[in-house]
Amino acid sequence: MGRGYTHALTIDLDAWAALARDADDPDRTAPGAKLVGMAQGGQGGLSVPDGDSPG
Repeated sequence: MGRGYTHALTIDLDAWAALARDADDPDRTAPGAKLVGMAQGGQGGLSVPDGDSPG
C-alpha cells in the first residue's frame, strides 16, 4: 500500500477454469473496466496482485 492506496477488493475463485470463464464474459469484465475508469491515473492507479493460495 506504499503508493497511497486506501481501498482493497479481493476475489476468491474456486478454480483457474472459473477465472478463464470470467475473463471471457463481458458481464464480468465490464465492472473491471468501470473501476479502471474511476481510478486516479486509470489502470496505473490500480494494483492487481495475483497469487495462488494452498487449499
